[in-house]
Amino acid sequence: MLEQLDHIIASLARFTPEVWLMAAFVALISWDLVTTEVNEEGRGGFFHFLTFLVFIILGLFVYHQWQTQSPGPLFNQMLVLDGKALFFKALITFSALIAVLHSWVMKRRWSGEFFSILVGMVFGLFLLSMATNLLMVYVSLEVVSISSYILTAFRGDRKSSEGGMKYVLFGSVASGLMLYGMSLLYGLTTTLDFTNPAFGRILVNVDPLVSASALILAMSGLLFKISAVPFQIWNPDVYEAADTPVVSFFSVAPKAVAFFGINAFVQCITAEFSARAGRYLVGNHYHW
Repeated sequence: MLEQLDHIIASLARFTPEVWLMAAFVALISWDLVTTEVNEEGRGGFFHFLTFLVFIILGLFVYHQWQTQSPGPLFNQMLVLDGKALFFKALITFSALIAVLHSWVMKRRWSGEFFSILVGMVFGLFLLSMATNLLMVYVSLEVVSISSYILTAFRGDRKSSEGGMKYVLFGSVASGLMLYGMSLLYGLTTTLDFTNPAFGRILVNVDPLVSASALILAMSGLLFKISAVPFQIWNPDVYEAADTPVVSFFSVAPKAVAFFGINAFVQCITAEFSARAGRYLVGNHYHW
């Protein structure tokens, strides 16, 4: 227990960008509450500047990690910080910066709630880019999804509210399927860490129909984010209902991280198939 606590405390030193995002999330909400007397136009411009500054500092933190941090697990294998995760962190930060600039150029006068939700969504995407545990994948994806629902309907008119509600309904179904698939995978493999060699080894020995069904269900949330068939139905309504800067962010950051998550998932499974094929070829004297 003491070793686990020490590892968690040590992990916080490599969790600096995420801690900064959590602090910025609280600060933006608090500042929005204490500046209600300022006119809407002034508040909107100020929050654009403040959020842009938050993401600039976030980019500096990610760059510092890129230069100094060595790859390794965080929080008892729940997350892994490596070069791929840092690349997607940089991509997410850049996309968020462009979204804030896009909103400012289009003269959108959002309240502080809008920007705090955007910061929260970036936090969820950061966690998803590092997640190696099924439970962490689900929690971080839910943070991203709930933020997406709110940002879609944030404009408050009938069209955006309808698009946000449709997004909630379709997203809830995808989340339920994902959680069911993950429970099946846990029941089959007795582990939530999909980078564990035993995870792929056990799935290879299970009936292919059972393992394939569990994997597809477990990836349904990620497939939903990239609008893969048959989870693409939400796309036209949401992209038409949401504000343009929001759509520009939706079309880059969540999809890129979801593709990365699917790729990591598939690699962990195919690695065992490749190893078995190699052993079979060597055993039958087929040498390349």
